[in-house]
Amino acid sequence: MKLPVFKQMHYVSPSSFNSHQSCEFLTYLARLAGYKEFLQDKQGIAAAIGTAFDLFIKDKIERELSLPRNPELNLAYMLKTRIDEEHREVAEKTGRKIAKAYIACGLLEPILKFRGDVHVDVELRTIHLGVPIFGILDLALDDLPLDWKTRGFSKSSAYPKKGWVKRWDWDLETGSLKNRDENPKPDKYHLEKVNPIWAIQMLFYNWCLGRKQKHYVLEEICHHNDIISFARHEGSISEEFETSISEKLVVMWDNITGQMYYAEIEEPSPSKWTCEKFGFICKAAHLCKYYENTLGREDRRGDYE
Repeated sequence: MKLPVFKQMHYVSPSSFNSHQSCEFLTYLARLAGYKEFLQDKQGIAAAIGTAFDLFIKDKIERELSLPRNPELNLAYMLKTRIDEEHREVAEKTGRKIAKAYIACGLLEPILKFRGDVHVDVELRTIHLGVPIFGILDLALDDLPLDWKTRGFSKSSAYPKKGWVKRWDWDLETGSLKNRDENPKPDKYHLEKVNPIWAIQMLFYNWCLGRKQKHYVLEEICHHNDIISFARHEGSISEEFETSISEKLVVMWDNITGQMYYAEIEEPSPSKWTCEKFGFICKAAHLCKYYENTLGREDRRGDYE
């Protein structure tokens, strides 16, 4: 369907691409129709803890390596501005403990001893197949992208994704660390088989960094049964997956910008996974007649999978 464009998109980020793949109508409302309130989800406790851990680790790297940084953007300021007040106390306490355990595992050592260029919070931009793309990378070791992922710090537990190459388990009660044996067959997993969302994000970073071979390093931090696991994922992304995502990116950009005043948007197909993910109703549901006429109807709620 053709819908009027009130605000142009100037680039595609991993998050906007994934949002578009999930629901083109929500992307339209947030990025082309000017509903800015749909751009950012409310920060939950899991995201707050992940942000705190991220800030503590990056502060440690910047101080140890004497990296240049804006003195006004110090750790205290970043914790205050990046974490919602309702979660700040718990997030800072938990994030600091996780960061200390991460350092105790020795996971930070390869970064601190890296002999090349180390960059934190890297803003990346490039043109890929005629499409302007943008992303903010946690860490770049020369041109190798590294990202941290925190999972399982809300009500539900999470175990490390398959394919890890190294893993440490930290017991929250005893404080003990256990070094797990390396996964015997890590090379069989391309990143898209581990997590396609992570693979798309890493593809964008690799494109921006100009890497021909799409390699990555991911540090996954998971919480389960009073255990926090630190798992390292290393590997590549398949050419087939890269080709598929590139084609979808080009189509997305053409549909959004191919006409000056209108965008081609696919008609929504409401589903629980898209519209009521994790038990939360989409924040744009009240503007979506497709949702209101299906899942939004009291007599039919729960009928659509």
